Formats: sequence, structure tokens, C-alpha cells
Amino acid sequence: MKNNNTNTSNTNRIQVATQVTLDGTEFLGTIARQFGTTTEAIEKMNGGLDTTELYRGRTILVPGQLISDETGNGHISASTHKLKPIYREMTESEMENNKTTTKTEAPAEKAKTRSTLATAWTNWNERNKTADLKRELEKTRRELDTNNFVNRVYVSLKDATDEISRLKAERESIVARQKSGELGHAYDKEVTNLGVEISKRTKQAETDGFKLVDEYVEALRAAQTLNPAHMTADAQFLQMGISLTKEDLVAMLERNAGNQTMQRLINDYASKNNIELPGEYRYDLDMKARIESTEAVRTIVEVYCGRWIVGKDPLNMLNRFFGLS
Repeated sequence: MKNNNTNTSNTNRIQVATQVTLDGTEFLGTIARQFGTTTEAIEKMNGGLDTTELYRGRTILVPGQLISDETGNGHISASTHKLKPIYREMTESEMENNKTTTKTEAPAEKAKTRSTLATAWTNWNERNKTADLKRELEKTRRELDTNNFVNRVYVSLKDATDEISRLKAERESIVARQKSGELGHAYDKEVTNLGVEISKRTKQAETDGFKLVDEYVEALRAAQTLNPAHMTADAQFLQMGISLTKEDLVAMLERNAGNQTMQRLINDYASKNNIELPGEYRYDLDMKARIESTEAVRTIVEVYCGRWIVGKDPLNMLNRFFGLS
């Protein structure tokens, strides 16, 4: 196909086109990127191509580079194309004929392509949904992990301890300077205010610690509750007395990713039948023991905030309470 444009040396240039047979899974934008062109250029070359109807077996033209008719033969190297299409230089008459014929569509192929795309879209959505549910379950596991819970309480008390220690140091400094005569009674109010602030921060530290304990206990109890509405068809297999293998249970766990009720039922079946599941699929069922262990943490919060947080070397005592010293 001759192009009316000329280069600076007035050499005629040829528009190279590539003929591509579609397999029904491509998107026009993807094809354009792979051939180094644009969707608009492809649509224009194919007489206003409808981008929603790229059915399998359909042939379209993809514009290539402009080359000099003195230095090239119009072919595009197949090694540069990921689609590996059937390609050759098209004549002007073939290009014009393609513009009028590519609009003709086979209804059966068109329906098949749409069905294939719909299935692919559904599968993609299901995979993403499963991935989201797995991430949600992993998040729940982290929240219910005893070590994570204890660490959250420790960090909360440590932050409060650091702030209270700063206020204490400031208060003690003013009192010492008053005793030495460097500061007068005008700073009595400042000393009083710092004492009040220390008491407030101490109370807040205890409140925050208790809140973390209560939230953890609530999460444990929620995880312990089975929701009948969340039971899937797999629950029937668990109750029918059928001998299930580890592979069967793993498949069930993956199908029910994110479903805490089913995760518990499947893990309970594994436990009763002495089936050891991979670590990432295990769901700790001993929630009662966990809830009881939280009372020890609650006691630490109460004792530490009631006496040690404002005492001498509080951080050392905090570390001893949590077994870090």
C-alpha cells in the first residue's frame, strides 16, 4: 500500500501490514502493544473494527512500520512477535478487501467466544475471591496468635512507660532545682500538673491494656462459634462417616478458604481421625485454654500499672513480667 507521505529524500514509503488470526482470547490493546502500534491504528486499518467481537478464527490486519521501497521488502521479523501470527506484506487491494470483509461475523463463533470470555472472567473472579478469603483467614490467624496478642500488650505498656518516665524525670528535675534554690515556689503548680498528668497516663495505660485483653478474648470466642449459615456442602461429607484422606481435607480447606466455620469443622475431623494437616492449614481449636491464659496477662497489666509503672526502673520490671530479662 503506497503512502502519500514522503521522507526528506522524497523516497516513496510502503505501509507494512501483518495479518493475524485470532484465537479468541486476545484483547486489542494487548495486540497493539505486542506489535508496537495503537488500537486506533488497528481499528482504522480494519474499517472501524468492533473491539468487543474478536472471535476465534477471525483475521485482522495490524499496521507495521513505514519502510523505504528501496531498502526493504516489507516483511516483519516473526521473532519480534509474541503472538507468532501468520504474516506477509499485504497488497493494497487485499487491505481494501479486508476492510469490507472483516465485519462479516459467524454468529456461532461469536457466541462461543463470548461464552469462553465469560467463563475466563468467572474463573478469574473466583481465583481472586479465593485469594482474598485466604488473606482474610491468615489475618484472623495472626490476630488470634497468642504471641502476637502478648506482644501488642507489651508494646502498649512500654510506650506508656516511656511517656510516664519522661514526665517523672521532668517533675523530679523541677523539684530538685526548687530544693537547691534555683527555682522558686512559682513552679509548684507545674509540679502539681505533672503529677496529675502522670496519674492520668498511668490510668490510661491500664485501660488500654485491659482493652487489648478484652478484644482478644472476644475474637477467640467469635472464632469458637460455629455459624450454621456458613456450612457448605463439604460439611455433609465430614458427617457421613466416609473415610477421608489428608488430600481430601486439604482440598476442602482450599475450597473453604476464609470460612472459619468450615476451617474448624475440617480441622476437628482431622484431629479426631489422627490426620496431620500441613502447618498452613491448621486451625487451633484449643480456644478455651487460650482464653484462660489471657487472665494471666490481665493480672500483669493490673499489677504493673498499679505499682511498678511509676516506680524505680519500671522498664526492667516490665521486661521481667514478660520474660524478656
